[in-house]
Formats: sequence, structure tokens, C-alpha cells
Amino acid sequence: MSDRLYRPLALAVVDVLEQIMKEHEHAASVIGRKISENKKWGSRDRSFIVETTQDILRHYRKLAWSIGKEYTDPKLNMWHVVGAWWLMKGNELPPYEQFDAMDARAVSARLRELTDPAIKLSMPDDLMQLATDALQQKAETELEAMLQEADLYIRVNTFKTNRDALQKQLKKQDIETARVDGVPNALRLVKRRHLMNLPQFKEGLFEVQDAGSQLIAPYLDVQAGMRVVDACAGGGGKTMHLADLMKNTGQIVAMDVAEIKLRNIRTRADRTGFSNIRASLVTDARVEELYQWADRLLLDVPCSGLGVLKRNPDTKWRLTTEEIMDIISTQQQILEQYHTMLKPGGKMVYATCSILPQENELQVERFIAKYPEYSLVQRQYAWPSELGGDGFYMALLIKNSNR
Repeated sequence: MSDRLYRPLALAVVDVLEQIMKEHEHAASVIGRKISENKKWGSRDRSFIVETTQDILRHYRKLAWSIGKEYTDPKLNMWHVVGAWWLMKGNELPPYEQFDAMDARAVSARLRELTDPAIKLSMPDDLMQLATDALQQKAETELEAMLQEADLYIRVNTFKTNRDALQKQLKKQDIETARVDGVPNALRLVKRRHLMNLPQFKEGLFEVQDAGSQLIAPYLDVQAGMRVVDACAGGGGKTMHLADLMKNTGQIVAMDVAEIKLRNIRTRADRTGFSNIRASLVTDARVEELYQWADRLLLDVPCSGLGVLKRNPDTKWRLTTEEIMDIISTQQQILEQYHTMLKPGGKMVYATCSILPQENELQVERFIAKYPEYSLVQRQYAWPSELGGDGFYMALLIKNSNR
């Protein structure tokens, strides 16, 4: 992060924040569009826009409060929000006319005196209450962890290389990485870098994937030659991990409701070298066709995203408790419809990127109560406060063949 607040870049951040917070657009889309419109920006400029915008979004309510405003105020001065963020980082305001009306000492004092947990942790009141009711004292620990920038992790594609060899290759390109305890093929970048243009990425030697996310595919206990369904495959990160664990043997059916995501899965499979993946639209007919077909079933279901606020901080400013209830209902429907693809004796992993018990263990308990042929083998949280990345939940169930 630069120690100077350049006016053109600050103006770009202000414009991006206006679109995200006042026009309710998704941060990734707005930031991507802004960067594509400014071809002359170098990598440091692009990084400044991304990192500054994301950090302000993480602390948005606190910053608004520090200038004496409510974060929901549609007339909130985004220049003052940026100025408050700059002061929060320990800097002095530059002599720009946009900051003339700001009292830097008062802003800094309010930031130091802040005690209200919801404002301090920059959470809407309803989500703060939901998290506190569900997680008790642990809520503040995890929400505080998600005010920090997420570490950048990659997963080594062991079908093509190994961790030591990849580390050495990256080091030759001045990219320092560190191993991650408990996540065998994960590497953490010591310093954030853009990776997509590296030859090692283009050759499929690694994937960008959070360390917590890398725990989910191994949890499914896949073996070479198995038939596996990844029923909510999304972008395909866990699909590729499953293919790696299976050594490119057996069959993996990667399913999603969006054709564009399936095209991305096919592209990733080509790049990473896996030929055992078939991408397929999920439909009622397809689910029926795969009745009791799978040895293993992964249900990485849609969720609130309350475990990934480090990377997607704008989520908390859009999400409502009503929407979370709708998401919980969708999760139940997916569990009840898709579990039929698992054969007796098979294993299933239910996973989310949420830290709410309502989306996690309570969902699993409700499902087992309704379908007693399933038994819980084990379950685990990857907490944002522990790995330095995102938050995930995973539960391994077995479908008993004698019931």
C-alpha cells in the first residue's frame, strides 16, 4: 500500500464506492469495470484500487460513524469516508479541497473511543445480532478476524508437480511462499502478487484456492476409480481438487445451474490436465438419471457467505436476515433432492462458506433426523481467525446400506 494518497486514485475509489454502496452493485463487478476502463494503470495502481476499496468496505460502518454519519445515509460523502480510512491507517490527510471540511483530530478521536461492538466490527445490527446469538463470544473473534485482508493461497496440482518443486519455481520469479500447517498442498504467498499470467498457472501447476476451501475435497475421502458427483460445482475449484486426489481416474460429474460456470470448469480441466471430469447442467431429470450412481457426493451448497467477508466484504451491506432464511430453505431443498444420487454405503460432504450454525450443523442434524439412513461421521469448521483465510464448514455423512 502506498504511503501517499494520490488524488486520481482516490477519486477512482470514491467512484467505485458510490456505485457499490449507493447503487448496490457487486464490488467485484464495479472494481473490474473500473480497472478495465483505465488501461494505463500499472499493477501498483490496480492493487491500490482493489485493496483500498475492499478495506474500506470491511470497515465501512466504523468509518461512517467516525465522521458522525450513519452508514445507511444515502448522502454520505465518500471522500470523507476515504479520508477517515486514511486517518485510520495512521496517515495525515493530504491538502485536497475534498477534505477541507473534515476535522482530522475529531475523526481520529472517535475511532479511538469506539466501543459499540456492531460499529467497531462494522456489521449491520441485524447480522451482528444473528452472529452473536449463534456463536456467543466467538462471534466477535471471528468478525474481528474478517476485518483483516485475507491471505492469498494457492493449491499445488500434484497431478503435474509437487509442492517443493513449485515453491522453487516460484522463488526463481521472486515469489516467496510458505507452507500451511494442516493443509498439505497449500502454499501461502508471503506478498500478494498477480498470478494468472505466470507460466506455472497457465500450465496448470497450481490453482488459486483458499486454505480453508482446500480442506473440503479431502474430507470426502475419495479414492481412485470412484464415481463422484460435485453437485454444486460453481467455478470448479473443488472439482479440480477431487480430480487431483483421484489421480485423474474414475468419473466426476460436475453440476451447476449456470452454463457459464460449466464452461469455466471445462476450461480449467483442460488447463490442469484432468480428463475424468464431465460438466453437466443440474436438472431434475439429470438428478433422477444419477439415482444411487455416486460413491461420493459433494454438496458445497449456496450460502450466506458470512465466512468469506474478508474477500467479499460488500456482502454484509447487501445481505438481510430474510435472505438468509431463504438461503437456508434452499439448502434444505438441495439436501433433500440431491442426496438420492448417493448409493448405499457411499459418503457425502455437506459444506458451506458460512460460520452460522443455522446453515451448518443445524442443517445436518435436521437432515439426519428426517433421513435416518444417514449417519454423521465427522464435522469441522475452518475458522477465519485460525488459518488467516476464509471461514468454511464441512460435515461428512455416510449412507448406511442396511437401512
